[in-house]
Amino acid sequence: MRKGIMILLIIFGVLSTMWAQSVITAFDRDTLFCAGLSATRGGFGLSAVDSYVVIDSTIINYFTRVLTYGGGLFGGGGTTIPAFFLDGNIYSANPYPPTGVDTVSPQNTEYSEIENILIADWWLADSTVQFTQTIYPFSVDSQGAAIIRYSIINHDTVSHQVGAMLFLDTNIDGVDDAPFVYPGIEVESTLVMDEEDIPPYFQVYEIGPWVPDDSQTVARIILDGLPNIKPQRLAICDQRTGLGTVAWDLDVLPAEPISDGMIIIQWGPENIEPGEGITYATTYGLAPEGEFIGGPLGGRVEMPYSTRIFHCELIPNPFSASVLFRNNTDSTMYNIYTKLETHHTGVSIDPDTMMFLADSMLSSEIVPINWTVSLDSLPVTDTSLVCTLWAWAETVITDGVLDTIHTIIPREITVPGATYQGPTAEIIYPLDNTFTSNVFQPLCIYLTDDDTTVAELSIRLGFIDPTTGEPLPWEIRPGLGGCTYENDTLYFPHEVYRSDGERVIYYLRPTYDMRGCPLDPTVSARYVVDLSPPELGYSYWYPPDDSVMEDSLLIAWINVIDRINRIDTLSLSVTIEEDESTHTHWFTDTTRDYYDSLLSYDFDTSFLYIDPLSEGWRFPDGPVTITLDSVCDLPDYGDPNCATFTPQSWSFIVNAHGPRAYPRTPDDGWFVSILSPDITFYLYDGNGIDPTSVLYEVDGDTFPAPEDYDWHDSIIVHTPDVSWDDGYEVEVEVLSAIDSFGKILDTTSNYFWSFTIDTSIPTGEMIVPAEGETISTPAPMVKLYLHDEYAGVADTSIVLTIDGVEWTVDGSTLIYDAVGETLTWDGAAVGASLAGSVEVCVYCFDKINMGEPNEMNYCSWFYVNRESPLVIFDPDFYSICTDDAPLSVIISDEDGVEGSSIAITIGDDTLDLDEPELSYDGGSEILTFTPTSSYWGMDGDSVEFCVISAADIYWNSISSPVCRTFIVDLYPPEVGPIDIIAYTHSDYPGILDSTDFWFYYTNEVGTIDSASVTVEIYLDDVLEGSFNLLDYPEILWIEGDSVVIFAPGAEFTFEEDNTYTICLTLEDQCYAGYHEETTTCTLYYATEIQDKPITPHRTTILPNYPDPFNASTIIPVHLGKMSYAELQIFDVQGRLIKTLWNDVLPQGITNFRWDGTNSDGKIMSSGVYFVRLRTPTATMITRMSLIK
Repeated sequence: MRKGIMILLIIFGVLSTMWAQSVITAFDRDTLFCAGLSATRGGFGLSAVDSYVVIDSTIINYFTRVLTYGGGLFGGGGTTIPAFFLDGNIYSANPYPPTGVDTVSPQNTEYSEIENILIADWWLADSTVQFTQTIYPFSVDSQGAAIIRYSIINHDTVSHQVGAMLFLDTNIDGVDDAPFVYPGIEVESTLVMDEEDIPPYFQVYEIGPWVPDDSQTVARIILDGLPNIKPQRLAICDQRTGLGTVAWDLDVLPAEPISDGMIIIQWGPENIEPGEGITYATTYGLAPEGEFIGGPLGGRVEMPYSTRIFHCELIPNPFSASVLFRNNTDSTMYNIYTKLETHHTGVSIDPDTMMFLADSMLSSEIVPINWTVSLDSLPVTDTSLVCTLWAWAETVITDGVLDTIHTIIPREITVPGATYQGPTAEIIYPLDNTFTSNVFQPLCIYLTDDDTTVAELSIRLGFIDPTTGEPLPWEIRPGLGGCTYENDTLYFPHEVYRSDGERVIYYLRPTYDMRGCPLDPTVSARYVVDLSPPELGYSYWYPPDDSVMEDSLLIAWINVIDRINRIDTLSLSVTIEEDESTHTHWFTDTTRDYYDSLLSYDFDTSFLYIDPLSEGWRFPDGPVTITLDSVCDLPDYGDPNCATFTPQSWSFIVNAHGPRAYPRTPDDGWFVSILSPDITFYLYDGNGIDPTSVLYEVDGDTFPAPEDYDWHDSIIVHTPDVSWDDGYEVEVEVLSAIDSFGKILDTTSNYFWSFTIDTSIPTGEMIVPAEGETISTPAPMVKLYLHDEYAGVADTSIVLTIDGVEWTVDGSTLIYDAVGETLTWDGAAVGASLAGSVEVCVYCFDKINMGEPNEMNYCSWFYVNRESPLVIFDPDFYSICTDDAPLSVIISDEDGVEGSSIAITIGDDTLDLDEPELSYDGGSEILTFTPTSSYWGMDGDSVEFCVISAADIYWNSISSPVCRTFIVDLYPPEVGPIDIIAYTHSDYPGILDSTDFWFYYTNEVGTIDSASVTVEIYLDDVLEGSFNLLDYPEILWIEGDSVVIFAPGAEFTFEEDNTYTICLTLEDQCYAGYHEETTTCTLYYATEIQDKPITPHRTTILPNYPDPFNASTIIPVHLGKMSYAELQIFDVQGRLIKTLWNDVLPQGITNFRWDGTNSDGKIMSSGVYFVRLRTPTATMITRMSLIK
């Protein structure tokens, strides 16, 4: 017995003995909601007594929750009873029906473990109309429920009128008179409703809808919304009256109070055509627990917490959201509004607007309202749907003043995702329109579902009578006849003996997945059983045995047939006696067009043809034997059936022509490098040759057949006794030969041919470039002339080596034109980059057919000059120091510079060597521009000098202009004041430690030549020391662009009480022209001092930093003593830009920052700016550069 049934029998074991008939049960594992079914009744709920059940080794406790009357499965009388309408007759499972009703028992009751459903079948109207009841327990929002479904199928050939009715006796945990309630409706006496008045559901409360007792049991009967089918009529009445009175007409019910509640649900009657089906359904079970809302405007909210998928449909959808609003205050509420809304797309709420609930609600008054929520688009993945309930009302505070109160209730509903697609099926074997040689042919179908599993109990294999096309009255499902369904594979061994030629048609009947989604489309196939091999046809073969045929192009055939399937493999051999020619072909193609160049099989006529002409072949003279070695058919499944009459042979003789001759070596047109080659040729006839009739001629001399000539061997070898010269053409001709039938030499054969002696080697010559030629292209086109007098050059033998790299003829990079006898190599195509001396070598040989080829090795060379001239400016100098100074640049090339290629630009002027100011000395490689007058402009001007064109004598030109920007610097630097800074020893205060000399200078435009900066020290006109900046960078350096600092330190010792002359010499860097050296001297008296380290005693502007600058710069100012000072910025036109300071400054260094703006905050443009410092005793100016 199945596990599910075992569990439920434990649950109901103490109770099921109350039933008169055997009971089958099912339950939902999540909620332990139970359903039971006997031949007459069904029941719902949990166990009637406290108990427990063991599931998967876990003890689950639960308590009594009964939804139908305690009888039957739960002890006592009726529970749920179906009744059926058929053509005016009423049939019921009620064993004590009212008058006019026939009691019927189901012919079948079963429990489907896979689908967890209870099934009962009734066959009425002589078993032509099938009524099926299914009960499916499941869970909704952690509450148990069951779908009760009635399916009616008309198997008859005429239409019928059918309907169904369900009697449901409610008993809520022992309460028989529990009221039926729908928001706004509370049933206390008999109620009959037509379809248009029937609400979506009724609820039955154990205690009452407004008793906030979590332990009470509430049942719900869902009447509308999938998967439920809304009934045409229903009645709520007393149970005894309903069962004892109602046959079909509900109007017979008397109006009376209800003490034992029952609901009667009626569908139909309606017409059902032959082959059609009708389904009715309702859901009954534990109601989703209502949520009590406290506060002034309270209520009870009932809507599902989740939905589920059943029979490939989302249920419930649509669903109801019901609210019973209640005034929980002691005063009256006014203007009550409410709204249910959601922000999810694909969801519609009806009504979807603000709803006016009531003008007023008295204290404790209840007002119901209901919405319908529909999911218009179903999710593929699990989704949480949030609905929010809003409610507003006004209450009186004092003196008629209204206060608004709000109620907001969010509710989350879980919606499962699914594809809503049923299983898919694919036939593995046998496929449609196939053949099998298996007596027992198994069937295999791949059957799977992407988002759930296939319901195994729904799988059925059906078969069709191939003669009538009607389904056979039997079917196969897993578990029967060896049929299995494992790993998504349906397998049926089909161990039924099949006869030769029998046709079998099978198909997969409607199949569903566990969510009820059907297979679409279904699959079917037909196959034929082939147990017989191919046979020899009535016509046998052609030509007949032992016949003599004079047509060497005759078409031979053999008649081979297969009465059921088709020919697959044919092994045929054609044997020519005394000739090693055997032609064999195996046909394995599955296209049914079995054909090659010699053999073909015609499926329409069942003839195998041997057609020599199709291959350009022919039957040779002599005996011919054709053997059909084997022939088999081609079943799609099982082993081939091979013929038993093979091998089958027949023979005939062909005499279509006289002897034939064909050259062997040398062949016609061959080139031979052997001066005296052996000449070999075929002379044959399938019917024999008379040796005395054979004559042949070589180079004009006639010869008979050799003494050892054997016509069976067919080969004649002639060894000449002469040597032929290079280029000599030798002719060979067969003059005569007669076969055994008297036929003379066949002149359609190659009885005359010639060959040429070739012992000379090919010759080569380089054409482009010429040998030894100098070119400037690094990727040139190279052409050579390759010639062979007789055979011609074999292009496959050519190997070209250029600069050490080998190339072979490929039709693109290296091309050989046999007609023009030129070999061309495209350097550009391969991206060659040649330079200097390039060697070109060619190896090749001629096209010799017999003997060793004649080889050639040839080499040549050319030169590639690919360097363009170099343009060189002095890299360290940029100044033009006199306005008429000549300016020079080096243009150098080892091959020499082509003077006519030189052109320059100076500013907007363009000049070449035709201009008198421009000259080029090829020996020194110097290009000089000599102005005839003042030319370079004003001090501080910029001049761009460009060499825009220059090439060597091979016209390798510079790739782009080479330019240098110069600055016109017409004035030498000026050295201003000199500061002497003395420092005392840190360990011996008051003792002189060192002295620095600060030489301040101004140089408006140019740059100081570092090599010129020299300090000389004299004592009494005698040079005591000389220090150059390049030699002594540690003690002599330029700080910024305004001061030279000399800090001799230990490099020079000043003798105490002596007066020294310290001289600084410097000059500008000049690319063109020159300035005189500037020399400035100062006296220095060396003595001990008693003060702290001495700072510069003069007022000055120290170098700013950074310089040039972009965002801002620091300007240090040193005052020898406290004084009034003014610090200002000017542009090159002398306009005041900004005043940085105008007040008293202390002695020492003060740093000022300038951010590049004027006095209005505007950012200044790039350029040179001047800083001016004014005090009562001095004025100093320095410059700085702003770069944007």
